[in-house]
Amino acid sequence: MKRKKHVELIALFLIIFLAVAFSSLYISLRVKTASGEAPVKIYFFDPIAKELVPEERIIKGGSDNYLFFKAFDALKTPDEKNLFPVIFDDASLNSAKLEGELLTIDLKIDETKLKSLTLKREFAFVYGIVNTFTEFKGVSSVKILINGKERTLFSHYIEISKPLIHFSQSLPRSTEVNLYFVTQDMEHLAVERREIFDEGDPVKKCKIILSELFSGSRYGLPNLFNEGILESFSLKSGGNAEVSLISSKLPKAYGSNLEKLFVLSIVNSLTEIRDVQSVSVLVDGKPVDTLLGSVFTGGPLKRFFENSQKFAIPYYYFIFNNADFYIPNPIPFQNITVDKVFDLLKNPPSGFETKIPKNAEILEKTIKENTLEMSIALGFTPTASDLDIIRRQFVLSFTEIPNIDKIKLNIGEETFILTR
Repeated sequence: MKRKKHVELIALFLIIFLAVAFSSLYISLRVKTASGEAPVKIYFFDPIAKELVPEERIIKGGSDNYLFFKAFDALKTPDEKNLFPVIFDDASLNSAKLEGELLTIDLKIDETKLKSLTLKREFAFVYGIVNTFTEFKGVSSVKILINGKERTLFSHYIEISKPLIHFSQSLPRSTEVNLYFVTQDMEHLAVERREIFDEGDPVKKCKIILSELFSGSRYGLPNLFNEGILESFSLKSGGNAEVSLISSKLPKAYGSNLEKLFVLSIVNSLTEIRDVQSVSVLVDGKPVDTLLGSVFTGGPLKRFFENSQKFAIPYYYFIFNNADFYIPNPIPFQNITVDKVFDLLKNPPSGFETKIPKNAEILEKTIKENTLEMSIALGFTPTASDLDIIRRQFVLSFTEIPNIDKIKLNIGEETFILTR
């Protein structure tokens, strides 16, 4: 009997000993992670692989929150020169609170910069943070607040109304599209470059384009469209897109020029896609001769209303809210040539700007298999910023010429392959 009790005491002692040992081990691990020394992977963006890449770091000292703040600051300074930080230099962490395995963070971010994030940049920003913090022991998900408030979307693409977990997939593929908004004086169209999810299905791609267009400019250009204006979209055989608008969401009154820009912003944005040759604008699912009394919409419409005449379309540039925009200026011509468009680009009308000087020259040009190869002399040494604007002016202007889809542009010793 005594022997049995002795065995029971030994067993009880072992159970207590193991419980204490495991508790001590768990506590020591949490203390090492949260209060003393944390081996953490800090995530950065690799622009070549276009993926998030971790760097091993040791973060020492301080309380639980101290380590989170240190890790956040580390996101701004990769060790490897070929990696880029995922967050803005002036972004900061207002607070970090760990409850159970959920870490809630409040980010202080410039709202203007937030609006300018591209798709891939937004994914890198959000999941660079989430992946870094979920490397801490005891953190399985991250809830993000921005400037003290909950939001549905981080900027444009990622839902943050719910906690986010570690992202182990490849960053989504993206493509760029040209969206046509109106200028701040409501007189012209302006091209805004926008990154969207890369969809192989043209119908899905067109729906994304319309969603992005109707949501408005990210840089403050006027938005002509009321929220929820789109009823339906379909793509018919022959490349005719049908866009049905809801009558109650149409603007009540526009002048003839603004109504023209309203329609053209839809038509031009959609016909940037090769699969779309024309656009029919419907109201409540039915054809109408006109939307607001000025512009004919009774049949399929082509870019810049080229149904009845042809246009040379040089694109000039302007800067608004620290962003570059490009304004098309359609000019009727029966015979559109490369030389004519080049001459128009050099000689903008009053109120328009160009980076191509009057003394610029075409040295050589050939058109073969829908590719325009041209060598030009600018007559001055352009800066990197000048070259960016010149390339955009060229690709937008010359690919409006029928049967030109690509440009091989030679400027001095540099060669650029440009596609729309």
